[in-house]
Formats: sequence, C-alpha cells, structure tokens
Amino acid sequence: MVQVETGMSQGDVAKLLQRHRYLGLPVVDQAQRLVGVISADSVLEAVEEKAADTIAKIVGTSSEEVKTRSIAVVMRLRLPWLLVSIASGLLCALLLGFFQDNLQTIAVLFLFVPVVLGLSESTGVQGATIAIRNITLGHVSIKDLGRLFFREVIVGVFIGIVCGTIVGTFAYLWQKNNLLGAALGGSMTLAIIISGLIGFLLPLLFQRFKIDPAIASGPLVLAICDLQTLVVYFGISLAVLAKS
Repeated sequence: MVQVETGMSQGDVAKLLQRHRYLGLPVVDQAQRLVGVISADSVLEAVEEKAADTIAKIVGTSSEEVKTRSIAVVMRLRLPWLLVSIASGLLCALLLGFFQDNLQTIAVLFLFVPVVLGLSESTGVQGATIAIRNITLGHVSIKDLGRLFFREVIVGVFIGIVCGTIVGTFAYLWQKNNLLGAALGGSMTLAIIISGLIGFLLPLLFQRFKIDPAIASGPLVLAICDLQTLVVYFGISLAVLAKS
C-alpha cells in the first residue's frame, strides 16, 4: 500500500503522487497509525509556494513581498541584498585600484571587463541553479554529488575553453597582439571554470550548515564570482603581458 510518513519532504510526497497518479495519499506515523490524508492539490500548492520563494531569493528578495503592501517591509526584504551588491562593487573597485599602476600602460584590459564579468556571473548562476535543483529533488547523496561535481568540472572546462578562445581570438584580431589574446583567453577560461564550481558548491555548503541554499544563488554568488574573476583576469593578464 502506498502511503506517506509524517517525516517525508514535500518533494518526496509530490514524486509519489506523480508516479502513481493518485489524488491523495494516507499519512501514517512511525507506528503505522493513520494520522490523516494529504491531497494532491495541497501538495501542489505547497510545492508552488516553495518554488516561488526560491525564485524570489535567487533575485535577492522574498515571496513575502507579494503578500504585503507595506513599503517598509519591501525595503527590509530588498535592501540587504542590494547592500551586498554595493559591498562587492566597492571591493571590486579596490581590487582595480590595486592594479592601477600597471593598468596605466595596458588600459586595453579595461575594455574587456564587462564581457569577462558577464560570462563569469552567468556561469556561476548556472552552477548554482543546477545545485539548487538537485537539492530540491533530493539528489544530495555522496554518490550523486560526486557525479554531478565531476560533470560540472568537465562542462566548466569545455565552456571556459570555448568562451576563452572566442574572446581571445577577438582580442587578437582587434588589437593585433598575440600576448593580449592569449592572456584574455587563458584568464577567462580559468575564471569561468572557477565561477561554475563556486556557483555549484556554494548552495551545497549552505545546505550542509542548514542555511537555505537559495540564498547562495543570488547576489552572494555574483559577488564572489566578480571578485575572483577580477583577481584571475588581471593577475594572469598582467603576468603574461609583462613579458612583452
């Protein structure tokens, strides 16, 4: 007999209902005593609400905002993540200032900062989305995580190589500088690989410490990806171009 135990997650209950095409299931406790009945509609409503809350946290707000008209509440929900963005932006500015003396002679590196950061952020968000989806589906065993991590490494390497080659080739054709093309291509490849792994691992780390993993896929993962990308991009580029 198909039944639901009181400790089962919403996702597991939804899978049972979907697999057996039932409109409801009996709920039993550890002693196999009937404690109630759960309907497919109530499970669907709960899953949809959780999904909406996850999406809201990804963009740096909360589903609670939909339920309130208070400007103060909306400010309280949105402002903390905007402050995270401000902090990461200021840290990025400090990092650029650290390289300022060198960049006066090779200012061309500034021209490619938007594309480097954009690709890095997109890769990080993609990795975080995959991680959160697998957490939601319950694919968090050591075996599953090992397989998914290995896949993310391989995918990140290939995506990094493709994107790095495209941008590096463009830089070479535009600036007629072999070292610039190599520096851009190499640094972008490494930055994309690292960002993908950061995006994938951060939600899992949050899950390990009982923190909502959806928080890790919003402004936080973008901030970390931006910082490491600038360090990798300018560090490698300056090291390569210094040889010219």
